[in-house]
Amino acid sequence: MHKVELNKERKKNDLLNAAYKLFTTIGFTETTITQIASKAKVGKGTFYLYFKSKEDINRALIAQKSDQLLHQAIEALNESCKEAVQPPSICEKIIFITDYIVTEFSKDIALLRYISKYLSRGLFSLPGRSKAAGNLILSEPSEPGALRSATHGSPQASAPFNLSDGSDDPSIEEPVVEGFDFRDYILSMLEKDGVKIKNFDLMLFTIIELINSTCYNVILHGEPVTFSDYKPYLFNCVRLIVNEALAESSLDFCPGGR
Repeated sequence: MHKVELNKERKKNDLLNAAYKLFTTIGFTETTITQIASKAKVGKGTFYLYFKSKEDINRALIAQKSDQLLHQAIEALNESCKEAVQPPSICEKIIFITDYIVTEFSKDIALLRYISKYLSRGLFSLPGRSKAAGNLILSEPSEPGALRSATHGSPQASAPFNLSDGSDDPSIEEPVVEGFDFRDYILSMLEKDGVKIKNFDLMLFTIIELINSTCYNVILHGEPVTFSDYKPYLFNCVRLIVNEALAESSLDFCPGGR
């Protein structure tokens, strides 16, 4: 990469980092583009070279942070598999990923508040895969079931929201994520292990949304139980979802544990 491209990439990352710090401290609504540019030590005009609006940089951040967390979970899984005496089952791998995500959320409350409700945006990162959790439409059964939003492209898709309280769940336009694709990685992992999954996308989406919807209150408020008490229950739920999705021809069912 040439020096000019490196400089552009650095400025873009500086803007993203500045926006994240401001959004997670003073809140999305209270943050201005001027503040983001100032914290990134660039001019306001430079901001518009990379992002169209505050909503635009927010969408990019949600995609980036979700993508990074899912990528880190995969890297941790790969390291764990290298050290394992016996290769873990697919179910055990998915539970490992679940454990990694919720543990990271418990250690980074700012990250939890920022992306926990929108983590499924990191699932379908190729063009044509929407990360909006709206009305879902399944593709033809002959394909690996890419999920799409029935509201994708609607005027409401770019509506701003307030991250200071996390109360509203917006419909967010699909951010383009380049490179790592969590969904396809899991799919390739299944194929490598010779495991067939019925309704693969529904299984993966449901597990991520289960994490989204349940861990927020448990981690932040200890309701209805503490985080340590909830984890075994969450893992049992994931185990049930995966075992239900496994094709009848597969012997990769996951026993109790973890």
